[in-house]
Amino acid sequence: MISQLRWPRLIGHRGAAKWAPENTLASFFCAADLGAEWVELDVRLCKGGIPVVFHDETLERTTNGLGRVAQHRLDELKSLDAGTWFSPRFRDEPIPTLEEALSTIARLGMEVNIELKPDQGEALEMVQAALAVAKKVWPETAPPPLISSFSHEVLALANGLCPWPIGYLAERFDQDLLERARSVRAASLNLNANYVQPSHISAIHDAGMAVLAYTVNDPTEARRLWAMGVDSIFTDDPKSLSEG
Repeated sequence: MISQLRWPRLIGHRGAAKWAPENTLASFFCAADLGAEWVELDVRLCKGGIPVVFHDETLERTTNGLGRVAQHRLDELKSLDAGTWFSPRFRDEPIPTLEEALSTIARLGMEVNIELKPDQGEALEMVQAALAVAKKVWPETAPPPLISSFSHEVLALANGLCPWPIGYLAERFDQDLLERARSVRAASLNLNANYVQPSHISAIHDAGMAVLAYTVNDPTEARRLWAMGVDSIFTDDPKSLSEG
């Protein structure tokens, strides 16, 4: 699988999260302006089962809303301001649906890593809803999205429901993780950059998978990881790392 995919050096984390409010259309536009070839985004289900692009389980950190995403209807989420927390110039930036985000990213000519973040007990609903949207919106002529999650259940379901590549998210590498990744035919292991070692990279590459490291914003650290053999780096700051 690793040889069949074209991995970028950089993947814009939640768009370009240093330069615009994360997981918003503004952030994806910014990532494109900064030359990012790929972006990563996070998906949750709101009340009614509609996939929206949002990282946290709750709204407080990045909006003026309160409570869990899953407890709010889409119209309620759309009424929130997801930009002012970052900067007043992004006032009233909305939470995008997955459909809006993927349409925008495709139009901008970027590739995408879709991270699925299910609440407890909603793995199947999450996978079915997110993949249905992605299959509807994502161009057949474009390279397929990378579907990732920390949840083995989600990845096993996704692997069974679509042919798109799988990214297995984890904090640290171990041999059991490699076996779990193999069981879902993962194309990549997406690991915390702080714990990646050369021996891990060799074992993962030998298993036919790529190594994607998150989240790196220091150019010196990025160069060190690339020299070790890391295939791609998630970054909030595509500008600095591309220049570094």
